[in-house]
Parts: sequence; C-alpha cells; structure tokens
Amino acid sequence: MPADVGGDAILSPTIADHDDWHSLVFDGSGTIGAAGDPQAAPDVTNYAESTATQLHAVETDIKAVTLTSPGQLAVHSNTAAPVSVTVQNQRTTPVTYSLTQLAGGVTLTGLPAQVVLAAGETRTLTGVLTATAATDTAYFEVDAAATPPDPSNNGSTVTTVYVTDETVTGQPPVTGALDHLTVAVSAGPVVVGTPVTFSVSGADAQGNPAPAPGDVTLAITPDGTCTGSGPTATCIAVAAGTHTVTATSGTAHGQVTFPVTASAASATVAATGGDGQSAPIRATFGRPLQVLVTDASGHPAARIPVTFTIASSATFTGGGTTATVSTDRTGHAVSPELRAGAAAGPFTVSAALADGTATTFTETITDAGRSEADLQVSVTAPGKVAPGQTGEHRLVGRADLLGAAAATSWPV
Repeated sequence: MPADVGGDAILSPTIADHDDWHSLVFDGSGTIGAAGDPQAAPDVTNYAESTATQLHAVETDIKAVTLTSPGQLAVHSNTAAPVSVTVQNQRTTPVTYSLTQLAGGVTLTGLPAQVVLAAGETRTLTGVLTATAATDTAYFEVDAAATPPDPSNNGSTVTTVYVTDETVTGQPPVTGALDHLTVAVSAGPVVVGTPVTFSVSGADAQGNPAPAPGDVTLAITPDGTCTGSGPTATCIAVAAGTHTVTATSGTAHGQVTFPVTASAASATVAATGGDGQSAPIRATFGRPLQVLVTDASGHPAARIPVTFTIASSATFTGGGTTATVSTDRTGHAVSPELRAGAAAGPFTVSAALADGTATTFTETITDAGRSEADLQVSVTAPGKVAPGQTGEHRLVGRADLLGAAAATSWPV
C-alpha cells in the first residue's frame, strides 16, 4: 500500500527513511502520515500520562499517621519503667496530632498532649509505665488524631503488658521521672528560734536530676514548726540538738539531718561537776570540770563553745591555763584534766560563753610537805629548887600544820 512517509519516499516492503520512523502515526483514515504532515487528518488526540512522582504524592496524601510501640512487654510488679512510642507523619505537610492514652492494669504517663510533626517526620516519645500488682491482662493504647480533625489521618497502637512478681531481666530504670527528693539546709549554722529555708530538688531512681516539684511541704522533728510550701517554706527549731526536716511531694520524700545550736545571747551555763576539790602541789585533781549549757527554754544547748580559764599556777593537761570545749548533744562541756601548781592555797577557774556569761569553780592546792604533824618539843625547868620548895617545868610543842606554838606546864 503506497504511502507518503514524511513526503520523502514511497513505502515499500521495507521502510527506507529511518529518520522519520519515530514520527509515524496512524491518522485514523486508513493511511499513514507523518506527525507534521499537513495532509494528515487532525483526528488524533494526545493525552499526558501522570509521572511516578505525581502518583506517589497522591498516594502519600491519603496515608494515615503511623504509631509504633512494643507489641508486648513484661514489667516487675510495683515498679516503673520507660516505654517508647514512635509517631510518624506520612503527609507531605506539617500536621499537629493530639495524643490520648487508655490503659488497664498499668498507668502510662509522661507523653505530651500534642505533638507537631513536619512533613514526613518521625519522632520517638518516652513515657513512664507504672505497674502495681501482678497481672497478665494489662495493656496500654496510644491514639493520635490530626488537628484540625481529619478522619483519614488518625492512628493508634496497642501494647500488651505482663506484670509479674518475678525479676524482669533487662528492665531499664526510669530516667528523669521523679522518684525521691534531695533536701539541704540553705545556710548554716542553724540557731534556735531562727527561721531557716531549705533547698529541695527532685531525683530519679538512679539519683539523676528530675523535674523539680512545686508542691513540697516540710516537717521538722523532734520539735519546731514549718510554714509555707515550695522554695519559700521555712522551719524553726525551738530547742538545741539534732533535728531532721522531711520534705514531701506526692509520693516522693527526702530528709536532711542537722545540728541546731542555742543562741549565745539566750544561753546559761552552770557548774555540774568538779567544784570544791583539793589536790597536793603538782598533783592531778580527781575530776575534770564540767558545765551544763541550756537555752532560753531550759533545753540542753549543743555545740556551744565554753572557755575554761584558770586564775592561779594550776594548769590543764599540756600546760595551758585556758581550754575551749564545745557542748555535746546533752549540753555538757568537760574540761581537760586539772593539775595543781607549785603554790598552795585556793584558786578559781571560770567557764564562760562567748557573750561573757560564766560560772566559777573554786579549788584548793595543799602543801604536801606539811600534811603530817611536825612536832618540835622543848622543856624548860627552874635552875635550882630548894628542899621543900616547888617549881614548874614548861613543855613547848609545835605540832599543828601551820607550825603554831602550843605550850603546857606542870609543877615539879
């Protein structure tokens, strides 16, 4: 069948014009003509095919959000562990998703209420799964819904949870979830009757920092009061000695123990041991000196410095005439051993507080060389006594400790 191929040649059993082969079309009239042949009938309509990219875009815009969580897991009873939930935005535009949770036999906390994902973004969220009593029927479900509402862009994931009393190998600890509180005295030393603030911070089960709680309450023992809550809470101790402040926020607790001292301006000191002793020259007194310090309420005052000062040749062990000792938790302070000096006689020792409040001990050093009687006897008699006459003999003895004379006489 003769035909014009691009106006160049007549078709024979073999087409000779290979350059125009790509432009051969059927014109619908039973003849073959070139695409640009003006003689060809314009009966052909060309349709543009969709590209693969365009088809993928249409497919993507109808995909729903994807959520992924562990299909099943085991948790030890009465513990908590982190759990991950992955959310993927399948759309070609940013989407805001609202998240909700359902659970049975366990609780799931820590996931945000909303998450905004960029086009195609995948994000992993970490929540805290808390289990109580053992059960094999627990579960949790996380649902994501596009905002504004789009029924074609919702998704969910469900995880079966086995809560057991047996040890769960590899169960990770909770990281960042509040487990307990750390409490510290903001400033010291703590003095009776003075308000004190405390710093309170949160920690997870491993001691790592956790979000600081805001609903903290404080309590002080064995005596005192606390007012306020949170970082502005203060406590006042009414007596000296060791005290403990306990901080509480929900189920989380923490404690700090610290000494409370009495105010020197309100404290009193009294001698309770070692007063009125005596010892020979250069000998050690039998008991050290002891005082009791009490606060304004009469309670023993701990950690109060007391200075003992000797007003004589006596010394404390080591050779000094002063010694400073702090009271113990019962309010007592005990001096070093007291050693007599070289001079016999009474002397005093003062025990004073920082503000000058003091008490006094009176002690005595004795002369050991005259501790026994030193008897000196002399006898005097008349030179001559005539027969029939009487005379008198005189005996003088020095037998008292200080050498005073004592005399007696008798007839002869």
